[in-house]
Amino acid sequence: MPHATDPPKHSPMLANLTDLLGESALEVQEARLDPEAVGEQLMQNYGLRGTLQRIATEKDDTFVLTAEGKGDPPSQKYLVKISSSFEDPDLVDFQSAVLEHVAEEDVFLPVPRILRTVDGQLMIGCFSGSGPFPRILRVLSYLDGEPLGTTNVSRANHEQIGRLDARLSVALSSFGHPKAKRPLAWDLANFPKLEPLLRYTESAEMRELLMRQFAIFDEQIVPRLPDVTHQVVHNDMNRYNVLIRHGVSNPRSRRFPWKTGIEISGVIDFGDVVYTALPFDLAIAASSQLTPSGSDPWVRARSIVRGYREVRPLTTTELEVVVWAAPVRVAVRTLLINYQSALNPERGVYLNSHITDNLAVLKSASKVSTSSVLRGLV
Repeated sequence: MPHATDPPKHSPMLANLTDLLGESALEVQEARLDPEAVGEQLMQNYGLRGTLQRIATEKDDTFVLTAEGKGDPPSQKYLVKISSSFEDPDLVDFQSAVLEHVAEEDVFLPVPRILRTVDGQLMIGCFSGSGPFPRILRVLSYLDGEPLGTTNVSRANHEQIGRLDARLSVALSSFGHPKAKRPLAWDLANFPKLEPLLRYTESAEMRELLMRQFAIFDEQIVPRLPDVTHQVVHNDMNRYNVLIRHGVSNPRSRRFPWKTGIEISGVIDFGDVVYTALPFDLAIAASSQLTPSGSDPWVRARSIVRGYREVRPLTTTELEVVVWAAPVRVAVRTLLINYQSALNPERGVYLNSHITDNLAVLKSASKVSTSSVLRGLV
């Protein structure tokens, strides 16, 4: 298996890939910030003091701040994010502007809100790193809940995820930004450029499944893209970016109206927002719910698509792209995480925890015809 330090081959495809990975900051190996230094900046710029707990993330430094206070409740939680020094501050501004826009367009959408500094700024550069940019500090509201990926939820919950994704896409349909058309490796439109990363996949069976997805993208998705809506989308509504809350009353139950259940409580992580094909956003949400076993890998994902279409209708072509692209997202995740793990073995355990079922999912999805999936969605 090749190593990340192997000399690159000189080809147009690899040159495009190198640029894409660089712009997406996937090659970042940034030193972790001292929580004490972060705390000093929070006090100076936000007037916040409290306890910081680091949480695992892909490329930035992220903490949960439990702030000291005198109100009721006496403490409040915030999400503290410090960008990588390899990430252009204009991209961080893009992400912040998205949150501001969503808050204005749909005040009831459960997404983080930006907390401004004591002098009214959305973000502030206050750390340096090994990259060319200042590291940008932002503070966001903290959403209660646990990741969807930690438990099983009902069909009604999956439909709720779909409706939430659709509402978010509607809110963003009127949004624009100079950095919206960013070159992002996680944008499914750039999937063909990732083909050289096959060299980081050890399993021959997995390589064969990945190559099949490249062929599908070229033959089925590319011809349909001119006929679908394009706009800014969340682009990462996976199981770990959707939050749930337990103990919610269930008014639908006539026999047991007091019975508690699960509610979708929020959507987090707007780090991969991008201008791309609208169906890709729903395909990502659906792909996270494809099952690795059983006769119907779409049993959960189908409910997400149905919920989405209740809020935002899709054309036949857009629905076809959703179905074709859902397994492509699994392929993208596999390729990029294998690459990042080879580049940074220390983070490999965390990264690979997100792709444990990918082989089984791709095998399961390949056994079901697209026409049968589409029939189940109509």
